[in-house]
Amino acid sequence: MYLIIISIVWFLSLFPALFLAMFSPMMFDAPGATSSAWTIAVASALLSYPVVVVLIIILSWVFFAKQKHKAALILSLVPAVWILLNIVLWVAIEIFCDGSFTC
Repeated sequence: MYLIIISIVWFLSLFPALFLAMFSPMMFDAPGATSSAWTIAVASALLSYPVVVVLIIILSWVFFAKQKHKAALILSLVPAVWILLNIVLWVAIEIFCDGSFTC
């Protein structure tokens, strides 16, 4: 039951994530943004999130089918760590670069 709910939540999170991933190349529009490590990290995290979610959903169900329920639960929480990573990176840009992508 828990894996069904988690899978649905992560699947529904793909829609805003794909929207963000679609516009993430625009972070590099400002001059000097292409050399900013923070901007590259944020763009990479945004672009890789949909891939991670799809892989984690598939792998957690594979582990569940192999009767490894604890591993499936732990694995299904990886996208939450990815979201936390995105939040930390955005806060870091706000603190260290004053909200600018050209740090």
